[in-house]
Amino acid sequence: MIPASETFKGTWPFKPHFTYAAGFRQHYVDEGPSEGEAILCLHGEPTWGYLYRKMIGPLSEKFRVVVPDHMGFGKSETPQDRVYTLQSHVENLEQFVADLDLSDITIVCQDWGGPIAGAFTARNPGLVKRLFLANTVLGYGGGQSAGGKTPWFQWIEKHEEA
Repeated sequence: MIPASETFKGTWPFKPHFTYAAGFRQHYVDEGPSEGEAILCLHGEPTWGYLYRKMIGPLSEKFRVVVPDHMGFGKSETPQDRVYTLQSHVENLEQFVADLDLSDITIVCQDWGGPIAGAFTARNPGLVKRLFLANTVLGYGGGQSAGGKTPWFQWIEKHEEA
């Protein structure tokens, strides 16, 4: 976990915020007018909110820009007793969004943020106004086993065992 006060030589000047809504210490940035239209930026793996550092300032002049670090990334806690599946990240995001009372959200997502955003949107269509996808895929639903693993992760596990 990156220390909350770390600014990386001023390239990350944003005030750190934390919530325990999903049962772990989750870091996020919340910049811009609190009543502004919400833009929620979701990073991929192995990045963290720092990926969006050059977008936060300009966007926050007009919009409320919220950038969480997923569980186990950036300045968020890495609980050892939690499972790190698509489903758990989506559930964490649902609790995060509820805690911040976000609605009419524009989600900007990259890499692993895409499947999380897609699943979140499928489960909460009334909360999402737009999706802005960059270098990612969407997919959620019947392709998961009881263990909550996507076909991609099932394939990886099968071939690691071989």
